[in-house]
Amino acid sequence: MAAKTSGNAVEEAIKCVTSCFDKIDKRQLATILFNKLLASSPVVKDRFQGSNMRLLATSFIGIMQMVIDDLAGMDIKACDARMKQLGGRHVAYGVGADMFTTYQACLLSALGEVMGDFNADMKYAWTFVWSVFVTSPLINGWAKTARLDRNKVLKQVTTDFADIQKCSDCVRKFQDTLFSRLFSYDPTIKDLFKDSDMEAQKKKFVGFIAKALEMAQKSDASGELRKLAAMHKRLGVTVTHFAYFEESILYALGQAMGKEYTGFAANAWTMVIHTEIVEAMVNAPFAEIKEMLASVNQTGTGVLTQKEWCAAFKDYGSKAELLAAYSACDADGNGTVEAEEFTRMLGRQQLSYPQASVSEHIAMFVKASQVKA
Repeated sequence: MAAKTSGNAVEEAIKCVTSCFDKIDKRQLATILFNKLLASSPVVKDRFQGSNMRLLATSFIGIMQMVIDDLAGMDIKACDARMKQLGGRHVAYGVGADMFTTYQACLLSALGEVMGDFNADMKYAWTFVWSVFVTSPLINGWAKTARLDRNKVLKQVTTDFADIQKCSDCVRKFQDTLFSRLFSYDPTIKDLFKDSDMEAQKKKFVGFIAKALEMAQKSDASGELRKLAAMHKRLGVTVTHFAYFEESILYALGQAMGKEYTGFAANAWTMVIHTEIVEAMVNAPFAEIKEMLASVNQTGTGVLTQKEWCAAFKDYGSKAELLAAYSACDADGNGTVEAEEFTRMLGRQQLSYPQASVSEHIAMFVKASQVKA
């Protein structure tokens, strides 16, 4: 499964996850998962101090069951909305965005122990599904509620990365940990580097992050992002690889920075890697769509009316078909559609159709909306 990029790859991954979840001992999973979370860092342990451990462990499984039920019915829209709301609520709980990637890593490790035969296909499916349909919307929901100062966040990570680059041992630890973690998720990723000098590639990754941080601080880096996205596509890099890259780089940063990777720094890095690099690269091919929608958006808020939506996509279907697509794009169910929301959906659609053009993605989205309507 790890090497597949066919149109039903998403459905196959979801079926694998739901089938696995039906068979596992959920009480055992809850116990192992919670113990791994407590052992993951002193910060996590302090966060749960004084809590009813059994109740918390059970609630984790309850959330997993809710996710599984939505995905089993292919109700991705409902799952996305639930996870965004849940992510937002965690701000009030005092939980940072970095906890979501920590939870994912602990979950994968716990599944390996509970299932015993946690083979490559299963690991791929769980990582893929959890990264895309759970961790990503959790972080987006958290970010929307937390309202971190973007300039302060970028300043923090830029300073942190400059400090890492000054320390040769830190750079080496960061590089080695990043690639080791990345390859552990999907061994086929090694094929992307089979004819390359790995030491040179490791240096390139450090350079890529530095470049991405530089672009993030520009007022308009969409053109450069599009070029980078196109280059990665030519090299065979898919959206799935970016999902693995996200968790791997955050894990590697934690190893390289040690005690400095806590609190605001951890949240800042999680937000920058997720929003400014991973999502920006995934959605870069659709930047022109976002710009086109901005041109018809009379309020300039990025929130589109049905009239504006139909005017923008008049060449892709009838009014009734376009209104059905408008409704399908309303991921959070608030009766409106944001340009950012739509480009994110198209970015996710690349998971199933990585080679499709922008216009083909729009046409497929409109067509799929008729089936759901």
